[in-house]
Amino acid sequence: METLTESRFITYPTVLDKTTSHTVILIDANASDAKFVEIFLKSSKKNYDVYFYEHDTYDLEWLNHIAKLADKILINNDSKVTVTSADRWGPDQEFQAPILYFKYFDDLSVDQ
Repeated sequence: METLTESRFITYPTVLDKTTSHTVILIDANASDAKFVEIFLKSSKKNYDVYFYEHDTYDLEWLNHIAKLADKILINNDSKVTVTSADRWGPDQEFQAPILYFKYFDDLSVDQ
C-alpha cells in the first residue's frame, strides 16, 4: 500500500503552524529548483513544509519569523540574502542544488 505524503509548499505572506513535518526554507530558488523539489516530494518517504522566500519580497520580519520554525534553511549561492544559521547551495557547496538536500534528508533513517 502506497503512503501519501502531506508535504506543503508555502509562500509569502503565509505562515502555517509548525507540524511534525521537516520544515525547510528555500531562499531565492529558481523555477527549476522548485520544480525538482516538487516532483521529488511527491514520492518522498517523509513530509515537508517548504517555505519559499524571494529576495525581492523585502520582508525580513516574515523571514525571521519563519526561520524560527525551520529545521533547515537553504540559500541559493547567488543570493544576496544572509541568514546566520543557513547553508548555501551552488556549484562549490555541499549541496549543489536544493533537491540534493531533500534526497539526503529523505534517506536518513528514522532514528537519526
